[in-house]
Amino acid sequence: MNYGKFVYEKNKREKAAKKKQHSNKAKEIKFHVNVEKHDYDYKCNHAKEFLEKGYKVKLTIQYRGREMAHKELGFDLMNKIKAELNGLCQIEAHPKLQGRNMAMIVAPVSKK
Repeated sequence: MNYGKFVYEKNKREKAAKKKQHSNKAKEIKFHVNVEKHDYDYKCNHAKEFLEKGYKVKLTIQYRGREMAHKELGFDLMNKIKAELNGLCQIEAHPKLQGRNMAMIVAPVSKK
């Protein structure tokens, strides 16, 4: 076998292997502690759409200024979001405070 043909076959195999790989991307939705009802509903609907399409969703709450003194409001909001998305998702990472942000990762329920 000549070298040119060998390189061509190798590249062809690599390309075929790359096609079969599936990268599971995550979508992020950001909230604030004092989010208005319409914004909350809009973002929850987006989260539902992403979950139905099979994406993982990272829900982030950003604290501003003195909101850090009331961290319990963020946990209440996360629990409210959990209740809203109940049945559509399973929780991969429970709400965790990281600096001025609180994050939770949810994945779609497997359809098996």
